[in-house]
Amino acid sequence: MMFLFGYLGWKLSPSGWPVELMHATEKVLLALALTSFALAWFVRPMRTGNTRKAVQTILAIVGGVSAGIALLMPIELAPFFFGVRGEWMMATMVLILFYPAAAVPFVMLLMKIMTPASAGPPKRPAA
Repeated sequence: MMFLFGYLGWKLSPSGWPVELMHATEKVLLALALTSFALAWFVRPMRTGNTRKAVQTILAIVGGVSAGIALLMPIELAPFFFGVRGEWMMATMVLILFYPAAAVPFVMLLMKIMTPASAGPPKRPAA
């Protein structure tokens, strides 16, 4: 399928469309990550319950995966983002293995942001 879409894109549009698609994808991933981090502060004071947990989980996964991919994608595709020589792309292809490892810390960070801070140990009632 990838070769079919590449062939069709080459036949039907100018040759710069893959690079434009990479830049557009990076912009969307950054927007998703930043939006998720901003929304995390609004989800924090929500009442406890299943709805809050579901919203937290979805927001953490979307934001964490977007942030992880947006962090590594420009380095992996350095010739298209930074104009370095194409040989560097062969060296940076190993970064594909680190996408999951980059996403997990961001997911955990978002979950930590959305977890309300405790007020400390419970106080004893006055006797």
